[in-house]
Amino acid sequence: MKIPSSLLFAALFLIASCSKSDDKPANSRDLVYEFTGTYTGSITAAYTNANGSTVSELVNSLPWKKEIKLSSSVAGVGFSFSPVVAKPGVAGQAMTMRLSAGGKVKETLSGTADAMGYMVTFGTIAYVIQ
Repeated sequence: MKIPSSLLFAALFLIASCSKSDDKPANSRDLVYEFTGTYTGSITAAYTNANGSTVSELVNSLPWKKEIKLSSSVAGVGFSFSPVVAKPGVAGQAMTMRLSAGGKVKETLSGTADAMGYMVTFGTIAYVIQ
């Protein structure tokens, strides 16, 4: 059976035009921790740093973002926050926390400030590098 030359040319053209994707793998070690929203109070962020240690950082305004590249020895990370007493926001203000890896959002949690203006902890994000 003979294959028409135009069909063969089209097939070769399609194969040659394909290239590797520039997307980072799903288990990327490039992480972004973020807080966004309208919350005007202060919080203390706790997150895993590049070496696998937990660090705390005072966050006085949103948005807040921390970008890190994990070392190869780190198998998982955690991300959470706690309200700062005596520095509340306004009741009903919103905040979202987000963890991204390789440019893709892995988990998002959201909440609102309570009647006293404090952002009550609404969860912890844990992420395992696979």
